Amino acid sequence: MNAPIVHVQTRPTIVQVGVRGFQGPAGPAGTPGTPGSPGAPGSPGPPGPEGGAYQQDITIATASTVWQVTHTLARDPRVTCFDSVGDVVQGDVTYPTATTVRVTWWFPISGVLRLN
Repeated sequence: MNAPIVHVQTRPTIVQVGVRGFQGPAGPAGTPGTPGSPGAPGSPGPPGPEGGAYQQDITIATASTVWQVTHTLARDPRVTCFDSVGDVVQGDVTYPTATTVRVTWWFPISGVLRLN
C-alpha cells in the first residue's frame, strides 16, 4: 500500500493530502469552443465574356402612347428614348418578354428608341 503524502504550508495554512495510485472517473465533456475566424478570400474568377458595342436605334415615326419593339439580345437592353427633336425623354420602360421592350407614354409621342 502506498503511503499518503502530506504537504503543509505555513502561510497561508494549506493542507494537501494525496494518495498515489488512485484515480477517479473521467469528468464530463467540456462545452464546444467558439467558432474560428473566417478564412482568407478566394482567388478572382475568370474574366467574363467580352462586351460588345451593340446599339440599335429604332425610329417611331407615328406618334403613339406605346412603343413596343423586339430585340435579339440575351439580356434586357438599356433603353434611351429621344423625342422628335432629339431631346432625351423618360417613358415607363417594361420588358413583357425576354425579347420585348415596351415604353408607355402619358401622351402620343414620336421619336427614336435606342437599345444598347
